[in-house]
Amino acid sequence: TEVPLLPGRHVFRVTGECCLDLEREVMVSREAQPLVLPLPLDYRDARLFVRVSQAPAEANVAIKGPEGRLFLQGGRVNQILQVPVGRERFPRATVMVTAPGHRTYTRAVRLTSGGDTLRLVAELEPDAGRSDGPNATP
Repeated sequence: TEVPLLPGRHVFRVTGECCLDLEREVMVSREAQPLVLPLPLDYRDARLFVRVSQAPAEANVAIKGPEGRLFLQGGRVNQILQVPVGRERFPRATVMVTAPGHRTYTRAVRLTSGGDTLRLVAELEPDAGRSDGPNATP
């Protein structure tokens, strides 16, 4: 959008449901016409609720985004997780739920920044061949 501006100080505010609020102050000079003002916006966190029935107290959630980028590590099950997505509005992600003595639960999802909470039910299966220790190998 092109808007004619008088020389001087101008404050631009951008607000929205999906994005973090942004405020930028700009001094416009007579020589600066037309002025191009890029406004890179960061999206609000996505929300994810991972429910695990009979979850071990040590069950953890990790969320990886595209190209293995870690969105969240050490999240807890059975509570709403805030997932920072940066500059992606609808990123694809992989949710992994781990617990000692259980197989890793993995599921591909599409997160929505600033939107409704995505609800996921994870069934953790016991892994008889796996140790309960912190150095267990799958």
